[in-house]
Amino acid sequence: LQNLVSGSSSAVGSRISWIKSNSSRIFIGTINTSGSQSKVYAWDGSQTGGPNESYMLEANGSLACVIKDDVPVIFDTRGRLMQLNGGTFVELDRLPFEEQTPKTYMSTATNLIVHYNGMTLDDGKINILINTQLYDTNSTNKENIPSGIWEYTKETGLYHKRSLGRTKSDG
Repeated sequence: LQNLVSGSSSAVGSRISWIKSNSSRIFIGTINTSGSQSKVYAWDGSQTGGPNESYMLEANGSLACVIKDDVPVIFDTRGRLMQLNGGTFVELDRLPFEEQTPKTYMSTATNLIVHYNGMTLDDGKINILINTQLYDTNSTNKENIPSGIWEYTKETGLYHKRSLGRTKSDG
């Protein structure tokens, strides 16, 4: 694992963000702290020298992962939900940013948009606890992207399911 993150070339400056396993592999997500592209590694246990496969992401990190139907689904630093299709990660859906993802969500931010344990499966639906507060001087929130629990299903896409409050309430 140490060679993955402090080895040579594109791995320098990376850190491990999550580790998940399916029936045949262990998947390891990374965040590139220098701000360039990151990788997800897969290892089937057959090699002692490290992972068998690596998948380059067009983001500087993957923040969280769930295994759905034996396939990894990740949430990256650009606010995208991505699924492995066998050769690469393809986008399932994304948060509704008007333009590019704000830089305050990138891997250099003090707090990340999703915690590595902030994504789970609930009755076959992907639920993600997302903090969309911008880490700018005003700590602003985008009006159309509230913090809270976002849910993804193939039928409905990614939508804001529920906000969090400070007190207990019904529901």
